Amino acid sequence: MVDLSAMPWFESTMYQGETYYTDIELSVVTGLPDVAFSAPVLSDDGEILGASLIPVQTPYVVEVLQGTRESETRDAYLIDREGYLLTEARFWEEAREGAEEETFYSAYQIDTPATQDVLAGQTESGIYQSYHGEEVLETYIPVAEDWGLILEYQTFEVWDR
Repeated sequence: MVDLSAMPWFESTMYQGETYYTDIELSVVTGLPDVAFSAPVLSDDGEILGASLIPVQTPYVVEVLQGTRESETRDAYLIDREGYLLTEARFWEEAREGAEEETFYSAYQIDTPATQDVLAGQTESGIYQSYHGEEVLETYIPVAEDWGLILEYQTFEVWDR
């Protein structure tokens, strides 16, 4: 039996009455990466009766984003407030070649002008150097309060269409 009362979402929801979502992290229940959303369950008088928790395993999120990869170079990924991958980016393994140790994609931080802009709350499109060193046409938008969604095509594929 897992004691969920020690989880940050539990305290925020049960004691402060706030809706809460986590970054993508390994679930203490399943051991798989997921993002959890919680909200208070209230009585008619506004008293907190409990918490509703909805965990969403990241393979579902990745499946949706990968559905946008209908080309050779199209990529779509989410980053957290510090630029770490929340979902697997298409070329992340190539980008980390030469790293001293084997890493999971969530340990990979992307620091490009586009990631800096999206984390500053900007929505933009333009030509950029991607995290894997290629010139890309990139569109990015902030998601929630502190995530960013980045979509990109390598420019050679865009110009060939």
